[in-house]
Amino acid sequence: MGWKSTYLISRETAINVITSGVHRLSDEELSSMLESFEEVSLLRNYIIQEGSNFKREGFCIKSVEEFFNPS
Repeated sequence: MGWKSTYLISRETAINVITSGVHRLSDEELSSMLESFEEVSLLRNYIIQEGSNFKREGFCIKSVEEFFNPS
């Protein structure tokens, strides 16, 4: 047994904890989280940018649907 204590947490509470803390993450941490989605991460890297007025066109994702259903 390691030095950490193990706690039981419901799936719903775990999701609530994660979603409540996501606004505090750095751009790099958000990018890493996006890369963890196996079904869409192959051959993709992400750069996080404020707003939706992207300075370059082409490989831009503007919605959840575009993220999970690339064209």
